[in-house]
Amino acid sequence: MLFDPSSGLFRAVASFGFDAEKLKQIALREGESITGKVFANAKAALLSDPDQVAQAMADMREANLNNFRSSLYKSGMPLCVLASPISWAARATGAGAGNHPGSGSFHRK
Repeated sequence: MLFDPSSGLFRAVASFGFDAEKLKQIALREGESITGKVFANAKAALLSDPDQVAQAMADMREANLNNFRSSLYKSGMPLCVLASPISWAARATGAGAGNHPGSGSFHRK
């Protein structure tokens, strides 16, 4: 997702494994959900279990959460997420996240 300074919102510009049209309906604020937090903190995040993912997404506004859920090709929420800020010319421009919807998880090993 890339940050649009004129609107103060993040918008999806690329995706894999999601319904792109549904994902494009999401408009996250800085600090909202995983993407907004990673951007605001300028620090990558490894959420290695479903409880960590749910906690990091708990402040996602209802319309965004509904669009996120409907964008998933598999049922259920991600089991783990690896997210990182995106920078260009020493300026944060967005955040990317890899979601793992199947069995297993990302981990530090």
